[in-house]
Amino acid sequence: MFNSIAVSTVLYASHVWSHHYLLLIEQIQTAFIKRLFLLERQVANYAIRIETGCLPLEFNVIKQTLNFVIRILSQEGRIAKLIFKALVTSSENDKDKYNWTLNFKSILTRGNASHLWKCFDAGEFITAKAGILETITVELKNKDIQRASESLKYNYCVELTDLNRLISIKNCSINRIRIVAQTRMNYSKFRYKDKSHVLNIDESCCFCNINTNEDLFHFLFECTIHNTSRNIFISKFTNANRDNFQKILLNITTEDVLKIFNYVVCSLQRRSVFLNLMNY
Repeated sequence: MFNSIAVSTVLYASHVWSHHYLLLIEQIQTAFIKRLFLLERQVANYAIRIETGCLPLEFNVIKQTLNFVIRILSQEGRIAKLIFKALVTSSENDKDKYNWTLNFKSILTRGNASHLWKCFDAGEFITAKAGILETITVELKNKDIQRASESLKYNYCVELTDLNRLISIKNCSINRIRIVAQTRMNYSKFRYKDKSHVLNIDESCCFCNINTNEDLFHFLFECTIHNTSRNIFISKFTNANRDNFQKILLNITTEDVLKIFNYVVCSLQRRSVFLNLMNY
């Protein structure tokens, strides 16, 4: 629905106007996904795209631009083609921000098709289109993976495949997938049934005597008040440690999703009860 309604509306005629606003446009896609999974606004956009297997909306703009140029070049003798040729011919100054064809030149360069610049044969572009898009697809994915590999918080994304991304989880309710998404990406915040739960990651846990900060690892695998739920639901992951627990949570089955969901929800409810008693 998002792709068919929102994206088609936002990117209407984007091949003409949007090349200087790609970062702004991308916020529309990532904001939608964050709202869908109830994620914090601070979650990195590249992590969102890797988890869901989405490409930046920039790719849609590039594809529309290629199609637009092919349509222009297919119109022999039409004024649109004559204007396009004139703009290309006069584009010696690569810094002329008002010359639209320089955006197209940039696409060709990124797609390893610079040799097609100043080519006005629509057939050549039709033949090269798939290769250009494939090259740019790889570039965009590698850019996100590179940023993830340099991140301490989201470096687990480097090991995501088509089998363990959020979008690959099947036969689960959206609420369960949301909890898994928040466990992976929110790191210290959960939202469930319109209620927010925030772990005190900068303070020692006040619910047990381990004397460790109440970060995500402590909440999932250490805090003693959750031992009963832990033994029932996530005993499978008892070999987790602070260095690998995010990666361990990647290779999960539909049954594991249900168990993680039950553990997190039960533990958050227990935590809320304890907080209310302490504040009473």
